[in-house]
Amino acid sequence: MVARLVETAWFWMGECRGSVFHDHVIPALHGGLLVPTQQQRIRCGKNAFHFFAKSSSRGTKRVQTLQTMCKEDCDNNVPFRYDIFEPFHIKSAFEKSVHLGELIFGDRFPDTGIRPSASATSPLTDMFRKAGLLNAPTRLHPDLYSPA
Repeated sequence: MVARLVETAWFWMGECRGSVFHDHVIPALHGGLLVPTQQQRIRCGKNAFHFFAKSSSRGTKRVQTLQTMCKEDCDNNVPFRYDIFEPFHIKSAFEKSVHLGELIFGDRFPDTGIRPSASATSPLTDMFRKAGLLNAPTRLHPDLYSPA
């Protein structure tokens, strides 16, 4: 989960350097503080995010399957079996020469169809290795990411 969070955050920071930052963040800065008006929040949500500030949204079949499973787990008052993760939303991150795909998908990475990272290691991978967590469960459904 940490690797997914880091890859997604890095991806979105790159996205925000472009139009999201100029169109939505800068206008909401007042005296060095981020203080968007309600209208600015709605405009940003509609233009920059997949699900926020929308009356309806469409997701992939994979996300629908995982949401159904999570709802069942919630209804049965049991821990979630799998995390909801859609790699399509950060597809361009996996198209870069260096990415965390191997760390995110673990031993199922070869099944994803994602090109391996040009770097065999990263500071995050080293941290996981030192903590003995390289082969820890990913909490990703084993059959839904072939291909990613």
